[in-house]
Amino acid sequence: MTLHLDNKLNCTSLPLTSLVVAFSTAPAHFIEQANSSWEQNQGLTLGLWHQASLVGVISFHKFDWPNQASSIGYWLAETYQGKGIMTSACKALVGLGFSKLGLQSITIRCAVGNLPSQKIAQRLGFSFTATKKDAEWLYDHYAHQQVYTMYAHDWLEQCPNNTLEHTERG
Repeated sequence: MTLHLDNKLNCTSLPLTSLVVAFSTAPAHFIEQANSSWEQNQGLTLGLWHQASLVGVISFHKFDWPNQASSIGYWLAETYQGKGIMTSACKALVGLGFSKLGLQSITIRCAVGNLPSQKIAQRLGFSFTATKKDAEWLYDHYAHQQVYTMYAHDWLEQCPNNTLEHTERG
């Protein structure tokens, strides 16, 4: 497999930064980890492809089944940013989380200065819920995060054609 990524990636949710590095250095191991996470009912990682090249990733990081919750993370190669691709992918994943997986809440955490990622959460109707100080070590410093949350009942109000019937997973 050939990986064609821009030098600069928009790491819109901090935990995926290590996944970007993992994929670029060992794609087979990355895919094995993603498959294992899904098979063990712990998370879901999906690739975003264009003309046989991976251009992004979107993920439910870790399912919190007792609380029916998860968080979304994503990254997209710079060339593909600003075209609505990630907003559409997030909308699809949120719909899947609420309608098929039975989640009750989904969060998006992004670096304070990451305005494109904050705008995705806002466009999808997520509510700003918190700023976490020094929430994660990123490269050479601690980064603050903005936390946005969506609840299943709010999503259903926004998307009345959706249902919350789901397949048992947790």
